[in-house]
Amino acid sequence: MSEVRKDDYMFIPADEALAPADGGHYQHYVNCWWVVHPEKGLAFFNPKNARTGRRRFGRYGSPQCNADERISRMVGAKTIATLWPEVEIQQLGSVWVPIDISDYRD
Repeated sequence: MSEVRKDDYMFIPADEALAPADGGHYQHYVNCWWVVHPEKGLAFFNPKNARTGRRRFGRYGSPQCNADERISRMVGAKTIATLWPEVEIQQLGSVWVPIDISDYRD
């Protein structure tokens, strides 16, 4: 397994995720425990493909959240908190993440 780097993560500012803009398509997360950077926002794991340089998982990648607080804390502490010690685990009642429909085509 390769080493995880800061470049493997993307963030959405919390204010954008909590109040989505009109139009577009969204994935809605309800009552999840999120890894949140105090300045950057909600964390997503999305490493770049070493060969192509493109992100592996579509627009934002894998949200760093879980319905179980213990899992969020454990995973956050072992991964992203090693890069940004200031991250926090926060329960957010309603989060809207923009998606690209093209990520779901065959």
